Amino acid sequence: QRQTEASKTEDALYRAEEDKTMGEDDLRKLKNSADDKKAKYNKAREDYSKQLTETNRIQREFFKDKWPAVLSGMRGICDRSVESCVSILRRLDHLSKGDLGDLGLVADELE
Repeated sequence: QRQTEASKTEDALYRAEEDKTMGEDDLRKLKNSADDKKAKYNKAREDYSKQLTETNRIQREFFKDKWPAVLSGMRGICDRSVESCVSILRRLDHLSKGDLGDLGLVADELE
């Protein structure tokens, strides 16, 4: 939208410069307006570019560093929970002396 406004103002300035009946004050006002709109457009484009660069940096950081660390932590939790289940099954197997079936086989299958 700012680009469209800047282009329209530039076009109006170009036509005004060609129009010999336009006064110097009006021409100067149009030129100042065109310069202001162009500066706003350039600033908005620069701000957008900076924001996009920062967003891309954050996204790369997330997928290269943070997400793998989260997945690794989840994998570690899963491994420890299986180890805990195996340990509990082995203790139950030992304590039950076969009354609960062969829990050692279940533990072996989990490992």
